Amino acid sequence: MTFEELGSLGELIAAIATVVTLAYLATQIRYARLAASDTSRHSRADGVREILTLIIENPEARLA
Repeated sequence: MTFEELGSLGELIAAIATVVTLAYLATQIRYARLAASDTSRHSRADGVREILTLIIENPEARLA
């Protein structure tokens, strides 16, 4: 195998590794986005739950 063929093989391996790396990163970004969305949703739900608990525990805070 000549140096030129080895260079071409190295470029092919590097290109494949780049595609695999980009696919991996895209998957990780997707999962991170979903986790952040879930955290935000849970935070909002906790806030609503806290407000409702205060309203239930304090009859004077209820709307007429």
